[in-house]
Amino acid sequence: MPELRRVLANGVELNVALSGSGPAVLLLHGFPHTWELWTDVMADLSGHYRVIAPDLRGLGASGRAASGYDAGTLAEDAAALLTTLGVSSAAVVGIDAGTAPAFLLALRRPGLVRRLVVMESLLGRLPGAEDFLADGPPWW
Repeated sequence: MPELRRVLANGVELNVALSGSGPAVLLLHGFPHTWELWTDVMADLSGHYRVIAPDLRGLGASGRAASGYDAGTLAEDAAALLTTLGVSSAAVVGIDAGTAPAFLLALRRPGLVRRLVVMESLLGRLPGAEDFLADGPPWW
C-alpha cells in the first residue's frame, strides 16, 4: 500500500501517493480520476522505481484552489511537487487530462523530465505540439 502524504506545491496542498525507491516516476491521472487509477501500476513499478502519484489540483483529496486548472498551472504543480520531494528528474506518465500537463512539463522543464509517456491524449493545440507531432505520433 502506498504512503499517502500532503505536500504543498505551487500554492495548493496536493494529496500524493508514494511507493518504492530508485529513479522517480511521476504518474498524472485524468478526469475524473484520482491517484488510485494507478494502484496496480504502482505495485508493479515500486520494486524498481520511486513512484509518485498525486491527486491533481481540485481532484480527489487535493486542495481546491479558486483558479489554476489549466494545463500550464497543473504542469507547474507537478514541477513544484517534484522539487519539494527532492526529485531532480523523473519519468513522467500522463493519461487523459494528465497528458497536457505532462507534455507542458516536458516542454517547459526538459531537465526535470527524463522520459515522457502520454496515453489517451489530444496534444494538438498546446504550444509546441505542432513541432512535436510534425513527423507523426512518436513511439518510444
